[in-house]
Amino acid sequence: MAKYKVIALSVSGLNNRIYNSQDIVDDSCFPDGHAPILVKDGFIAPITEDQIVKHTITQQDLDNNPELVDEGVELGEVIELPADKTLTPEEEQEELKEEAKKRNKKQ
Repeated sequence: MAKYKVIALSVSGLNNRIYNSQDIVDDSCFPDGHAPILVKDGFIAPITEDQIVKHTITQQDLDNNPELVDEGVELGEVIELPADKTLTPEEEQEELKEEAKKRNKKQ
């Protein structure tokens, strides 16, 4: 399944879900056939696997972000983050929180 990075400030997906800039999404996040239109209109951009960093949730992630536990994120869970930007530790923790929220909404 094709993956994309949101390059607009935000874009609306299925069930009025809002995806923010730098979020990684795939075709299942949008109504059938809409992803190519969003690419053409400059809202999202196709990315390849080498542009994605997989991060395994550590105990330190959970200790520093108790809301991750509340949102159902588990130790050892693997999440995907964009690889093309350098994150400060604070930004990385924020990315982890956002990814946890996405996972909860999909379940």
